[in-house]
Amino acid sequence: TATKEQLMMMLLYGAQRYAAQARAKLQVQHYEASCGLLLRSQNIMLELLGALDRGDLGDQIYDTLAGLYRFVHSRLVQANVKHEIQALDEAERILAHLSATWSLALEKDRAELKPVLAAGAAAAAGEAPPINLEG
Repeated sequence: TATKEQLMMMLLYGAQRYAAQARAKLQVQHYEASCGLLLRSQNIMLELLGALDRGDLGDQIYDTLAGLYRFVHSRLVQANVKHEIQALDEAERILAHLSATWSLALEKDRAELKPVLAAGAAAAAGEAPPINLEG
């Protein structure tokens, strides 16, 4: 049976995989195919967001991860609606950081999970460009 952390890791890998497949479709202007793949990745981000537990993570880590998941989701939506590879680049970069962080966390004892997540979330947040709310 997979742990909660292992399930999170699998979901992140799935989001990455669908985003990479969508990139290939966007590059050859197969928008219908890319749309379905990006929707899958978007849905995974919403599931990850819904699975966050403030009680387990603490306020700071929860807020950071929730912000990152929302940002990735918004960039995936932007990539889907406007066929923007740059938005997809941003989402994939953060997904890669998040996956690396979860991978490190799974190698640590449960007691060390929070500091590893905090450091990884902070690193990913530092690389995220400002959110453009003007569309």
